[in-house]
Amino acid sequence: MVAIEQNLLYIIIAVIVVVIIILAVIIRRRRSSNGPKNINQYLTQEAEQKKLEIVETKLELKPKSNLFKTQKNKLEDIQETTSDAQHKIIYLNSKLDGKVAGLQSKNKHVNLEKTLRKIDKKNQELNRIIEPDQGK
Repeated sequence: MVAIEQNLLYIIIAVIVVVIIILAVIIRRRRSSNGPKNINQYLTQEAEQKKLEIVETKLELKPKSNLFKTQKNKLEDIQETTSDAQHKIIYLNSKLDGKVAGLQSKNKHVNLEKTLRKIDKKNQELNRIIEPDQGK
C-alpha cells in the first residue's frame, strides 16, 4: 500500500511538471509570434523609423524662428517692460510694508501715551481723594 501511494505521488508530480512545461512552450510560442515574420520587411521598417528620428533631431536643432524679427523685438520689449514693472512693484511693495510697520508702531506708541495719560489722571484723582482724608 505504501509503495502504491509513493508511486501515485511521483505520478502526480510528473503530471504537474509536464503541464508546466507545456504551458511554458505555449507562452514562448505566443511571444515569438509577436516578432517579425518577414525579416526584410522588419529591417525596412526599422530603417524608416531611424530616418524619421534623424530628421526630427535635425529639425529640433534648428532655431525655431517662426516670428519675424520685428515681432521678436516687440516680444522682447514686452518682456523687458513686464520684468521692469514687476521689479518696481516688488520695490514699492517692500517700501509700503516698511511704512505700514512704522505706522503701526506709531499707532501703538500713541495708544500707549493715551493709556498713560488716563492712568495719570486716575492717579491724580485717587491722590485728591486720599489727601483730604489724611487731613482728618
